Amino acid sequence: MLSRLTVLTAANDNIDLRITHAVAAVLVLAFGLKCYSRMKVRKLIWTDSLLIAALLQFILYLLAPEAAAGVGLIKARIILFPLLTLVLWLTVQPFKRTFTVILTLAVVFASLALVGRDVNRYVWQAPLLDQFFAAADHIDRNSTILPLSFHQAGYDPQGRDRKLKYDPFLHATELIAIEKGLVDLNDYEAATRNFPLVYEYALDPSRIIGHEREYGFPPQAYVTSYYPSTGRFVDYVLLWNVRAEDFSNADAQSTFKELAANYELVYSAPQIPLQLFARRLRQSSSLWPGEGSSPNARHRDR
Repeated sequence: MLSRLTVLTAANDNIDLRITHAVAAVLVLAFGLKCYSRMKVRKLIWTDSLLIAALLQFILYLLAPEAAAGVGLIKARIILFPLLTLVLWLTVQPFKRTFTVILTLAVVFASLALVGRDVNRYVWQAPLLDQFFAAADHIDRNSTILPLSFHQAGYDPQGRDRKLKYDPFLHATELIAIEKGLVDLNDYEAATRNFPLVYEYALDPSRIIGHEREYGFPPQAYVTSYYPSTGRFVDYVLLWNVRAEDFSNADAQSTFKELAANYELVYSAPQIPLQLFARRLRQSSSLWPGEGSSPNARHRDR
């Protein structure tokens, strides 16, 4: 169970992993010492209910699927319960004062070290996220936007992969959508229908643009299919982390061709792999998609 402590780290960085492994070793030592001393007594007390609860929670973790009903990371969420319950059991056990001080200092030091590591990540992420949010200056209010992520990324300004477990830019478009009053056409919460906010079935972009499946990595999106099905335009398309090999990918090529024919590049971030495309002005909705576009104008009709 304690080998899963790495779930508490934000990155698979060597330093982060060494810190969590050290904490796990200390907790294993504490658990072993307490079990050894308790074997001499061979008597359960009421606080042992926490240990039983941790065991039952760990069994549930082993039996649980990785994903179900459109919800992922189930095991990563469940493992937190037996870990924290086990730590709670250890905290109520009587230890010698010296060992208690050592255990407390080790856990506090590890916690502060991991917080410091996260603060360092926030420091280099902040200016990069500012470049991401600068795309909002090129977007009209009350528009629609389709963000497409080709690869997950966590790169610092020097281009190094920080081995993040998450992509800090993956859902950053939603903050732009809040600021500008946009409709985000790639909102996973609305698409999965496991949250209060859902797309109307007739306007569901995951059904129409994604053809009843997730866009994937790289995404396979049929952008221009949205208007014939709904009468609504995809005003902006935001591409995140497109790499050279994506241009030869069969799934992504159709997306690139649709963008080249119907959209124009209006913003390219200087230090991060972000491009924002705006729909070209159409003289008539019957021309979408197809010919008759003005190559230098953006649409204003809705």
